[in-house]
Amino acid sequence: MDSFRLVLEDDDPPDFTVKVLDVVNNTIQSTDSAAANDAALAIDAILLEWVTNDDDTKRDPEGFFWCFWETLYSFAQQLPHDSVQQDRLAAIVESLANLPPRTVELKLWREYQLWKELPIFGAALREMRLYNIKWEKMKPDEKRRFVNLQAFAARVLGLRLLGLEVYAIWVFTDALEGAMIPIRGSPDLVSHDPTIVTDLSFKVAAAAEWMVHGAKVMYGRDEEVYATDGGPLWKLGKKEGNKLRRRYKGTKGLCPQRWDLWRERFEVIRDCEEVDEKTRNEAGRAVTVMYRAQPEHER
Repeated sequence: MDSFRLVLEDDDPPDFTVKVLDVVNNTIQSTDSAAANDAALAIDAILLEWVTNDDDTKRDPEGFFWCFWETLYSFAQQLPHDSVQQDRLAAIVESLANLPPRTVELKLWREYQLWKELPIFGAALREMRLYNIKWEKMKPDEKRRFVNLQAFAARVLGLRLLGLEVYAIWVFTDALEGAMIPIRGSPDLVSHDPTIVTDLSFKVAAAAEWMVHGAKVMYGRDEEVYATDGGPLWKLGKKEGNKLRRRYKGTKGLCPQRWDLWRERFEVIRDCEEVDEKTRNEAGRAVTVMYRAQPEHER
């Protein structure tokens, strides 16, 4: 099994993150079933130590949470998206959420149930810009790190710790919902060809992680998801859209029709000989999980 040693990437990290680093490094290497729970208890103790100053006055824990989650996101970016270490990192978060709850007040926010509600996790994740992605401006290593972070968030969704479906839909839109081919002097053409999708390998790797870990959470739902869009294959043509007075073929968010589109597109990528083998395998992995998520009579 590969061994990964995480590092702190902040030039001037707070002292408590050094302790968090040691805890997480030990946990992601461990095969002990109790390791994640032990890590959660240790991290909770680090929080309590940080909140209490030497003069026994209390610090607002908001600063701790911002820095803690940003540190964990940095760790996630360092771990390959399909590694067991990613699973173990997410297991630490799950164990934190399962600690006996207690109320904590963040002065600029509200009261939270700690750690059940994972305070600031979502706000800190939004700062990582996992949506409206500008792939063309990213270097290859940045793209890999980005996919790794998506994989971590996908695991958190799959564990039903937080509703992160919006990020999954952004990735599915980029990877699976087609592309436009500009035609000079004519309307742009909607293409079904996956090979014209830029950075397909990175996009499919991220999409597969969201589906592998989140399929059981997303399947069967029909509901709007705020701040999502749709790709060319999900949008109605202009004439039909004007007639129906809507932009999309179904719900702007999650719905069975869109699920079917995503599965079909994963299948197209899996079966496309012009796509590299690793990407085809990623797509095939997602297809398998999608069928397993469906009741047997729908397969």
